[in-house]
Amino acid sequence: MKPTVVEWLERAKEQSRPHMSAAMIFVVLAGLMLVGCASGSTAVTQTPGPASAEPVSTGGEQEPTGSQAAPVETTEPATSTPILVPTPTPVPVEPGTIIIAVASLNSSPVDDLRVAIAAALESAVFDGPVEVQSVTLPSSPGSAADLAAEQLAPQASLLVAWEPAGTTANVYLLMPSQPPPLAQVGERAGIWPVVTPGVYPIRIEDQVDVAAGMVVGYLELIEGKPADAASRFQFLQGALFDMPNSLEQHNIIPLLFGQAQAQEASGDVLTALQTLSRVIREAPDFANGEIRRGNVYLRAGDGQAALTDYGNAAPDEIDRPELLYNRALAHQVVGDLDGALADADQLVVLLPDLPHAVNLRGLIYYDRGEYSEALADFELAAKIDPDTPVPVFNQALTLDAMGEHGQALVVFDALIESHPDDPEFYYYFGRAFEAAGENQQAENAYSKALDLNDSYADAYLRRADVRVLLGEYEAGVEDAQQALVLIPGSGSAYRILGDGKLALEDFKGAQEAYTAAIEQDVRNPSVYAGRAYALQRQGLRTGALADYQQAVDLGVADPLMLKRYGFALYDAGEYEDSLTVFTQAINGGLDTADGYAGYSIALDANIHRGEAEEAYQRALDLDDGYSLVVYLEEQPLWSDLAITRAVTILRRLDIDPYREENP
Repeated sequence: MKPTVVEWLERAKEQSRPHMSAAMIFVVLAGLMLVGCASGSTAVTQTPGPASAEPVSTGGEQEPTGSQAAPVETTEPATSTPILVPTPTPVPVEPGTIIIAVASLNSSPVDDLRVAIAAALESAVFDGPVEVQSVTLPSSPGSAADLAAEQLAPQASLLVAWEPAGTTANVYLLMPSQPPPLAQVGERAGIWPVVTPGVYPIRIEDQVDVAAGMVVGYLELIEGKPADAASRFQFLQGALFDMPNSLEQHNIIPLLFGQAQAQEASGDVLTALQTLSRVIREAPDFANGEIRRGNVYLRAGDGQAALTDYGNAAPDEIDRPELLYNRALAHQVVGDLDGALADADQLVVLLPDLPHAVNLRGLIYYDRGEYSEALADFELAAKIDPDTPVPVFNQALTLDAMGEHGQALVVFDALIESHPDDPEFYYYFGRAFEAAGENQQAENAYSKALDLNDSYADAYLRRADVRVLLGEYEAGVEDAQQALVLIPGSGSAYRILGDGKLALEDFKGAQEAYTAAIEQDVRNPSVYAGRAYALQRQGLRTGALADYQQAVDLGVADPLMLKRYGFALYDAGEYEDSLTVFTQAINGGLDTADGYAGYSIALDANIHRGEAEEAYQRALDLDDGYSLVVYLEEQPLWSDLAITRAVTILRRLDIDPYREENP
């Protein structure tokens, strides 16, 4: 029985040798099981060129894997020109070796193609040695589609399937259907890549060098060298002119398909879309063209355009995992969570043991607010792939969202115990502590995250916020300033900086920080309330009133802010509005001497004498210091106008506000 895709994933994991470095390329093909060798292999040893500062990704479709591979020691001379070394049979390869597997679909010899590929590799530069191997199939597949869907080449970066037929031959380029890394709650899941033409062949008569050139061009894409691939495809486009017209028209499709990927990887997304549109016009049955263009649209955030392309590809690819996965993501982008869930459900039915499918469905349930269902999927994904921490991490975040903060902390604690060097886990551990109201523990967790990564801007932000809440104002200000160094112009950092400076009574500094936050489009009502108080304390009443009103309009109903607003309105002579706001503060739970005293003067200004006296007596019951003018003068919100009104009320209560001490 042929292995399923899930069995392929498991087998690929089992066959990964632990001593191989991360740079070892195992971009295996969901297309072929290598069981034996036919005629041999050709090793092409290359001296790596100068390493670039940053590896180039092929548009996000296939991560570069060879950019850091160490050169493999060889007894052959080191030259800049590749050296062909025939060997009688394939031998175990060194870590970092890139393998091209060449197989025949009908037992025809593959020597000519293998040698042509080796020759084409002479003009390519990779970060490790390249080996071209001839391999045989365990059985004759019914078609190239069967080959791509059911079998596997576990050590190859690219499979080239050769199918001679009379005067022409089909050359298929295949690689595995490799899902993206498991996604975390709160992040956008990666796109399931489609890189090679798959079952759409390169068709040739005797132009084996054209096929070989395309093989190398696609390998350059896979290995993260889009500029080299673009140059190669451009050269090959001229070579197509020497073919018969029918072959030229046919072969322009896989060539343009590769060109589009090189264009996208180089940042020219518009040209890539135009190129893919031409591919689709000229080959409407080429499903990979529709899927790839949909992926480009999805990566650009145009979920509706992606859905259109995926829909056009779907009739012939209804059970294709990449299509279902990416279509679910596109439904998420356009806000159609029902459609996303339907695709994810279908994917789980198709591949019930694929953790990526179950995890994706969990993410969709999470976005729908169906946390119990999300938690069940994350637990299942963790059972399927117990070596990956992401599903466990998602469990903890889901428990936190459910309000089960204690359970979330237990899961985070276990996660950190097994992964003690991951700063992100400590960061979210801190978030869970915050949600549980344990700010000191949250500060400790953020500090640990920063010990592991002193450039973790979000950890500085959260620790700054917690430190202000804990009364560690100067430390909070320092953290906010460090966050601004790492994220210049961060509105959140300016907001926290404003809170810290306000608490330190640096009112001018607080005003400037809050203003910067607002300029960065932070529309949190607390920012306007904070700036209003900073302006009020500087005597800038007009600006304070405008900001207090903005905070109210944005929905803030904090009694402390309303009390401050009430005093500002009183000082502006807007007594009726002042009384309304003080009343809201008292009804909102404000039970302080300052609040009742302010409420009293607002009542008195609106000719409610008896109620004013009752309210002031309540203030005196809470703090009899409010019976003295000298005490009122020490309170930050009491202007001369407000104190004068309070004196009037106190005298009606037969209290001398100018006495030297309390009775």
